[in-house]
Amino acid sequence: MEPIPSLILVRHGLAGPEAGKAPALTPHGVLGVLQAADSLKRKGVTPLRILHSPKKRTRETAGHLADALGIPRTRLVERKDLGPDAVAEDCLMELEHDPEGTVIWVSHLPTLQVIARHLLANDAESLHFPPAGMAALGRVGSTMWRVLWTRPARQI
Repeated sequence: MEPIPSLILVRHGLAGPEAGKAPALTPHGVLGVLQAADSLKRKGVTPLRILHSPKKRTRETAGHLADALGIPRTRLVERKDLGPDAVAEDCLMELEHDPEGTVIWVSHLPTLQVIARHLLANDAESLHFPPAGMAALGRVGSTMWRVLWTRPARQI
């Protein structure tokens, strides 16, 4: 049996052109998010909550994940510190005090890479976040983290 992740980092699904200030997910982007949600369901993941940036593409990604996983939308939490180019400092501090259970963070590049580097140090370099890509992290002790699995699978 796989260990239950404490944190799942998810990049938003494929969005339309950046010409508008708030590009929505494309049909292909929605499909990618639904496939990611199916992967989470097969692994038995039931998040306590899903945090996302204020951008439309992450709100839509979080909403599709919640609906597909049967999670009430009241468990979606918008966080400015998960926006593009954010450092997620407040989220990272809260993570130290989170109760047992899984939390999903839906964000952007390079924010996801910054979070991964903060939590994983050298192991973060091998993580890639394509649209709707995920990395499940587990705690090792109180301050250390490790990668449990990725979607798509890591190419090493």
